[in-house]
Amino acid sequence: MKEKSDLVLRVALDLNVIGFGDALPAEEEADLSSRCDTLAAELRVRDKLFIPDLTRIPDEIFEPLAAVMVMRIGTGSGRAAPPTLEMEVAEERLRGAARRTAPRRTLGTDRMLRM
Repeated sequence: MKEKSDLVLRVALDLNVIGFGDALPAEEEADLSSRCDTLAAELRVRDKLFIPDLTRIPDEIFEPLAAVMVMRIGTGSGRAAPPTLEMEVAEERLRGAARRTAPRRTLGTDRMLRM
């Protein structure tokens, strides 16, 4: 399990706000944390993210979530907006990784055949 601080750090690293081993200034960390919360709420409303909050992020959705966050936050940080199709693919990858799968139904046998 990852935490929200791990997500904020990954987004900062991917946006080249900080380098490896550098600490994120408190103001920038608070801003990125707030933006991550806002984007996560939007993704939940659009049924792309299925976790209640960012305090405990399952490992299997951490990378897809970080990729979506970088794409969305990057446009406010001076990066060009990603192509719409690329953004949709990233969000669907997140949705697929976050979707809970129901247990598979097993085939039953007829009672007459179980004797």
